[in-house]
Amino acid sequence: MAGPFLTSISDLAATVVPGVLAASVTLVAEPGPVTPGFAGQLAWELDQQQYRLGGGPCLAAAVGGEDVDVVDARTDPRWRAYAAAAAARGSLSSLSVSLTTVGGPQAALNLYAGEVGAFTDPGARRVAARVAETAAAGLGALRGAERATARAEGLERAMDSRAVIEQAKGILMERRRVTAAAAFELLTTVSQHTNRKLRDVATQLVETGELPSS
Repeated sequence: MAGPFLTSISDLAATVVPGVLAASVTLVAEPGPVTPGFAGQLAWELDQQQYRLGGGPCLAAAVGGEDVDVVDARTDPRWRAYAAAAAARGSLSSLSVSLTTVGGPQAALNLYAGEVGAFTDPGARRVAARVAETAAAGLGALRGAERATARAEGLERAMDSRAVIEQAKGILMERRRVTAAAAFELLTTVSQHTNRKLRDVATQLVETGELPSS
C-alpha cells in the first residue's frame, strides 16, 4: 500500500534536494527493515548494505527518531564497514531524515550524494525537511487507513460469526424443541468438547446439518 507513495517521495527528493544522487525510504517492520520505495539503484544497494550489517544512518534515523548526517563517508567513525562500502560506491555523504512519529511506523528518508558535505548546506536541509514532512504525513494517513480497514474487516467477521451462530441456534431450537439459551449452551458445550471455535461448530451444523463429534 505504501510502496507507490514512498517511491514518489523518493523521486521527489532526488529531484528537488540539491546534490542528491539517489534517495530511498526505510521502514522498520517485522521481520526486518525494508526499502519499499527508492529512486536510483545506489540508494537501494546502500540501504541493503546497512540491513545486512545491522547498522547505519538509515536505521539509526528510523529507530532513533533523529536525523543522521554523514558528512564524509571516508572518515566517519560510526559505521566503518558501511561507510567504506558507501564511499566505494561513490556516495561520500548522506542524510537520513527521521520520519518516525508517535503511533506511526519507524521510518527514514535517505538521501545519498557524491560530494563530501552535500547536506551541510542549510538550503538543502530545508528542502529535505519539507519532503520529509510530506512523507511523514502520508505515512500517518496510510497507517490510519490500514487501521480503519482492519477494524471494518473485524466488524464484518464478527457480524458473519453472529449470523451463522444464530442460524445454528434456530436449527437446534426447531429440532430439539429447546429455548434459544439452551441451543446456545449446547453449541458452546460442543465447542469446548471438540476444542473448536464456536463459529466453526455453528458453520458445520448449518452447512451439513450435523454437529461435530468429540
